[in-house]
Amino acid sequence: MTILEDVKNGLMVGDDSFDATLLLEIQSAFSELAQLGVDKAATVPVTLLSEWDDYFSALELMLCKSFVIRQVQVRFDMPSTSFQLTAIKEDLEEIKYRVAMHSELGVIDG
Repeated sequence: MTILEDVKNGLMVGDDSFDATLLLEIQSAFSELAQLGVDKAATVPVTLLSEWDDYFSALELMLCKSFVIRQVQVRFDMPSTSFQLTAIKEDLEEIKYRVAMHSELGVIDG
């Protein structure tokens, strides 16, 4: 499954008319991962056909996949309540911390 398909599934978006916007938000999330130390996240722009394993190792895949989907959700499909938004933002902060720690310790081999 492609990155775009996974993000669309995570956001429950079945319409292709949002693909360009979603790809832009996905690329933005990848840029943030690159700033956190995930080197391959900055290497190639994400396209309609990009797959997760083009960018991430098995060790980093789940953290990075969760981060990208959650980050796009906040930017593209804002939760309807402040409680949901706060929960997602706290989840994102936890994921960012874990990604940064893994990158700093050399656990992520991306």
